[in-house]
Amino acid sequence: MLDTVLEVSGLSRLQYLVLAAMARAKAGASGAWIARQCGISRQAAHGVLQVLEGRELVARQAARPFRARSLRFVASAWGTSRLELCSSALDATEQELAEHLSAEEIETLCRLMSILARALRQSAAQID
Repeated sequence: MLDTVLEVSGLSRLQYLVLAAMARAKAGASGAWIARQCGISRQAAHGVLQVLEGRELVARQAARPFRARSLRFVASAWGTSRLELCSSALDATEQELAEHLSAEEIETLCRLMSILARALRQSAAQID
């Protein structure tokens, strides 16, 4: 279901992941921060951000006071609407899948996903 929504919204999985990470950064996010959050290299994050910027889904915002290395990216209104569409579909899919699991299985799954997310963040930190 998510793939269908992503296709309709025109986002790749990685573009969705980057927009979702940006939503967690309330005051904008640097490319390096986005890379760490998504578990990808800075170069990969830069490439995705260029595509998103070209499609006007994100915009660059200079930090105050201005420093060349302090550029932040923020989601545009269009980018935020695309993210909300995809997130709603993902939430519905997760809810549908969760109906097939017991509360204990859901708790175990969440614990295991947290372990995997931590490992991905550590791996991404080593890439930087």
